[in-house]
Amino acid sequence: MNQHEFDPEERPLGFAGRIARTFIDSKLTPLLIIAALLLGGLSIMKTPREEECREWNMSIPSVIQA
Repeated sequence: MNQHEFDPEERPLGFAGRIARTFIDSKLTPLLIIAALLLGGLSIMKTPREEECREWNMSIPSVIQA
């Protein structure tokens, strides 16, 4: 059976199912995944780092209950 033939026992796909089928069948999907990984790696390399690593100094107010 062709993967796009309608099977009467199978429920019709909804919106998300049609999008998923489009990405599964597309030849551009691996290219999109590689582009997303490269963009993520580039953003990690370009994110500035803190120059002075020091502990956070936090003041916590005292709450007095009467």
